[in-house]
Amino acid sequence: PASAARAEAVGLRRRLSELAGDKAPQLTDLVASALHEERNAYEQQSLKALRVLEAKDAVLFSREREVAEARADIGAAQTTLTATRRELDLTEGKLIASLDETS
Repeated sequence: PASAARAEAVGLRRRLSELAGDKAPQLTDLVASALHEERNAYEQQSLKALRVLEAKDAVLFSREREVAEARADIGAAQTTLTATRRELDLTEGKLIASLDETS
């Protein structure tokens, strides 16, 4: 796309030189030249918009990956917490049983 725009710009410059060489350019040449300029401007705007959208897509992809990683971390932390609570319950039960035996 960028190389096509450059090639078109070169063509427009050449055409402009040709038109400048004519004493009285034809109306069709003027219209064609104006259309080429408008097309080139539109393509440049489109390329700019495409770059912005690609950058936004990259940011969104990065954030989605971060969220997935955070969810995985939360899942691992919940598993560890559940296991720790079980160990605490078992230890508490043993401590109570031990205290009951010594009383």
